[in-house]
Amino acid sequence: MIRNANQKRQLALSLPLAALCTLSACTSEPELPKPDVVFMITLDTLRADHLGSYGYMRDTSPNLDAFAKESVFFENAITTMSTTLPAHVSLFTGTHTIHHGVESNFNMSFNGFEARDDLNSMVPVFQREGYQTAAFVSTVPLMKNTGIHLGFDEFFEPDLEKEEYFLSAEVINEKVYSWLETRPEGPAFVWIHYSDPHSPYVPPKGFNTFREDPELNKVIATRMGKQPNKQVIDLYNAYDGEVRYLDHELGELFKAIRKHGLYDNSVITIVGDHGEGLEQHGWIAHGPIYDEQILVPLMIKFPKGSPLNGTRYESVTSIIDIPNIMDGGADLPFHDDDRKLWQGFDVLNEFDSHGVFSARVIRGDRDHIFKSGRRFSLTEDRWKYFYLTEHEDELFDRINDPHELVNVIDQYPDVAARMKANVSGLMERYWNKTNDGESQPPLPAGVEKGLEALGYTD
Repeated sequence: MIRNANQKRQLALSLPLAALCTLSACTSEPELPKPDVVFMITLDTLRADHLGSYGYMRDTSPNLDAFAKESVFFENAITTMSTTLPAHVSLFTGTHTIHHGVESNFNMSFNGFEARDDLNSMVPVFQREGYQTAAFVSTVPLMKNTGIHLGFDEFFEPDLEKEEYFLSAEVINEKVYSWLETRPEGPAFVWIHYSDPHSPYVPPKGFNTFREDPELNKVIATRMGKQPNKQVIDLYNAYDGEVRYLDHELGELFKAIRKHGLYDNSVITIVGDHGEGLEQHGWIAHGPIYDEQILVPLMIKFPKGSPLNGTRYESVTSIIDIPNIMDGGADLPFHDDDRKLWQGFDVLNEFDSHGVFSARVIRGDRDHIFKSGRRFSLTEDRWKYFYLTEHEDELFDRINDPHELVNVIDQYPDVAARMKANVSGLMERYWNKTNDGESQPPLPAGVEKGLEALGYTD
């Protein structure tokens, strides 16, 4: 096991060098592999701790677990916000939510990134450099009306006129298979988004197989700090069935990618956008920024032969680090001018550990989103600090209290003060206030109905 970034960095530097050394010469700066395709696969509402590779006791994820073993596996990946659209905008722009300003699924301002010189989405960069770009989106919050389609040559999404608000993983895969059959020659960037296991939790036939398990009940009780009732047990069973279905479809996707000869020589990034409450801290769906909501799976497989594949990274990592991590492990078409606006790090080659910043807007109403309450958190390897605008701050010991049940801020005032200062510094450095107080535009026809159908209310 690779224990930290220093060891991983040494591995990344030594193994490629040895491979490139010949009887006649040895290159001191080994070339990074150039992938055929860069796949970005985002998994909506998937908790990391419901996968076998993250220690879950149930057999929910055999395909993802196998993929994890041949990838760079990030044990503590943290999202920027427990909401779909803001998290995806952070992923593509490599910036904090407080900077890009998209803080809700009701916030349609991502279109404005073209007019800002302090944001740079990686998707138009791929397009500019001659990559074919295609997106397969399964849910309303990520449709074209948000502007997230900018930079994509092809963009597949639900049809609101048919009242499609949610496309199953099977439907998304069929669209991907068709694209693979007809795609043009040359490099490509492909974004595939799956909504499963987003609520409502209704596993397809053949996947609703999980039943009450006394051992699992003990796990739930540990997570919640109390014994689960039937509602919670039923939530777990249905949610895990959804996860198992998603994993099955991911296995089918991997088969298709292999069939087209793309698996070995592609970068494949799999990341969750956020987690789910499942009644922890009183939330069924996604809301606060406790770890069950923001700790997400992250696995990146580089082209075959990369010494990074099959390693683990234990320290906390942000989803805004992903563009830099991918660029550090493969020959991608990013230039210094592209990277300078990304706020994340190439953690495998640059840093041993850094705090990860997350935020959550508590909306009063859509027109005054920036005047509503906010919650901020800073996650370190051991500590989690909450800065709460509407409540007293909190501090949790992630090592001794991984489920964040006991606020220890009074026991560790120095830690709290240091982390609060770090949060304040991040806010002062990155908060873009250009949208503060601005009214949000009316939602496009059909979008509000679609959001409500998915459980989002104003």
